[in-house]
Amino acid sequence: MHSHILAEYHKFEYDNKVYILNVETMQAFRVNRALSEEIDKIQNGTITCDNTTNARLLAALDQLGLLLRDQALENEQESLPCSLPVKHVSLNVAQTCNLSCIYCYGINGEYGQKGYMKAETARKAVDWLIRQGMDAKELIITFFGGEPLLNFPVVKEVVQYARERAQESQKRIHFSITTNGTLLTGAVNSFLNENRFSVVISFDGDLEMQNSNRPFKGSKRSHEITKKRVEQFLKSRGGKRNRTCYNYCLQRRLKTRSRFPCSDGVQEG
Repeated sequence: MHSHILAEYHKFEYDNKVYILNVETMQAFRVNRALSEEIDKIQNGTITCDNTTNARLLAALDQLGLLLRDQALENEQESLPCSLPVKHVSLNVAQTCNLSCIYCYGINGEYGQKGYMKAETARKAVDWLIRQGMDAKELIITFFGGEPLLNFPVVKEVVQYARERAQESQKRIHFSITTNGTLLTGAVNSFLNENRFSVVISFDGDLEMQNSNRPFKGSKRSHEITKKRVEQFLKSRGGKRNRTCYNYCLQRRLKTRSRFPCSDGVQEG
């Protein structure tokens, strides 16, 4: 007899259908209500496998990517090498958001302490990355949320500090950010371009999908302002080769997918 640990997930309903969002992979799956109820019965995020365990349930969980590992392997973790360099750190600089997406793994875009990372904490994270990067010459800092641009002053301060520390350590630090696109003002665009950010924009496409899935708090529609801001951002990049992506959520249910105007170096996720 052995046990499996479930990955973190978020369950939500849309159009009278049940979906499971795998928080680790950020993939959403439509499931039937019977499977949804079986998942709800699992205690403490652990499922013990014995002769009475439903094999079909295990297979479904594995297909959803929710079976992380066998607990019997935990002891083996101690034998893994502990001197591998850390090359990438993600800073959740804002545990809040200005949108209220229906499939968000937080509640109305908020989770944890529902606040903002302080500059001092962010600088400590940069110092930690420099140390743990060891001999690695190329490091990456990703800004995440919530909506990270709600804490834009700290983002700017971290980038400046990281560049200084990288120069002292003879390393290069690259930056990326995941944003909903609503706060891509001219000043923000200039900053992201000057610092060669890789940018991932979450945008659901056509008017109906965006307004339904990703409204502002208070149910205000977001499509018009988001589309306008994203178009301005893409235009600001011109022919630069900095990588920009925009992704679609729950678009698989549509027979057709709306396309967003792209410039060179822009990819659809």
